[in-house]
Amino acid sequence: MVAAIPERRAFAVSLCNVERADDLVQETLLRACNKIELFEPNSQMLPWLITILRNQFYSECRKRRREVEDVDGIYAETLGPSPARLRTRILQTCARHFCACRTRCGKH
Repeated sequence: MVAAIPERRAFAVSLCNVERADDLVQETLLRACNKIELFEPNSQMLPWLITILRNQFYSECRKRRREVEDVDGIYAETLGPSPARLRTRILQTCARHFCACRTRCGKH
């Protein structure tokens, strides 16, 4: 696994910048160690590791596409409350109106 690091790093550099490539290689090593039981002993290690690296890179690209940079919090302000928070607000408003109605009608 360690002997394949230069090939993996070269492949990672072809996908992204050098700093990110080093992170990808490190992440590949960690994932490979955690999933070593999935490696088939009669197969070659390098293609297996390259596949892990490539899949990690694609996953990060997909994740980055879904993320929104919101340094000033402008985008966050446009988002509405969560459904649970919205339900709580509705119930609180209904309870206030119910209590006010009962008070006006003279029913305590």
